[in-house]
Amino acid sequence: MGLMQQVDFWVAAVKRDIDTPELWAELQRETELLGAVSDEAVENTPFTSAEQDEIAEQLRKLRDVVRPPSARRRARRGNGLSRGKRAGGVLQ
Repeated sequence: MGLMQQVDFWVAAVKRDIDTPELWAELQRETELLGAVSDEAVENTPFTSAEQDEIAEQLRKLRDVVRPPSARRRARRGNGLSRGKRAGGVLQ
């Protein structure tokens, strides 16, 4: 490798270093912003029944999107459980 190739390699490495975002500085700024927001009083209460129903519905929709087509066909044929019933603590 000639001298000019080494200089080009070094210049590219320096440029890459300069162009790379300062992730630690960004994380610090985000932490400061979140800290300002989290100073507000927020209650950590259990989900209401309506919220639980909404979460369950959203999870069902997500499951239908990520489930392979063959599993969706089996589910449509019926698995003996109606929607929203629990089997072994898991939503079916």
